[in-house]
Amino acid sequence: MSGTEGIPVVHGREEVNRRTPRSAAAPPAPAAATPPPDEPAPNVYRAPAALAQAWLNALCWCDFRGARTDNTRRAALYGNTQMPPGQDPWTLNEQAWRQITAAQLSAACTGITATVETVSHPTGPDSTTVRLTATQVLSSGGTTYQAAPVTLTRTVNQDPDWRWLIGRPVTAN
Repeated sequence: MSGTEGIPVVHGREEVNRRTPRSAAAPPAPAAATPPPDEPAPNVYRAPAALAQAWLNALCWCDFRGARTDNTRRAALYGNTQMPPGQDPWTLNEQAWRQITAAQLSAACTGITATVETVSHPTGPDSTTVRLTATQVLSSGGTTYQAAPVTLTRTVNQDPDWRWLIGRPVTAN
């Protein structure tokens, strides 16, 4: 074994790759992580990469001390939060939330990178594609128990006010 073993979860053709590390060195626990802001800074809408990083940070963040929909509510400020049907690890139902609060679970993404596509987008200059990578760190009671790589590709669109907003998931290569 190479030290990690995992199963990629394929979302259409969008792959959210999650692996559980077997090494003793784990990223810091997200329990003490600061939640994403309730109101994004206006300058985050000026650049597709900064917008995409802020969106994933908000979507990935979850803490048992908050509300069940905190992550999706915050991420919606940056645009579309929909995932392909049946392939959404971040929208939590009541049963999942009961388990999260009972076990005092928290999650956050670390090392978020956003790479903006450099070729022309087929729908014009007011759209582009961004590939996101990060590590989602899960903890219970402040102790990290899992770190999983995450990879997503999203469209990013410019509105009439020149603000970039997250668009639909990209499900084909």
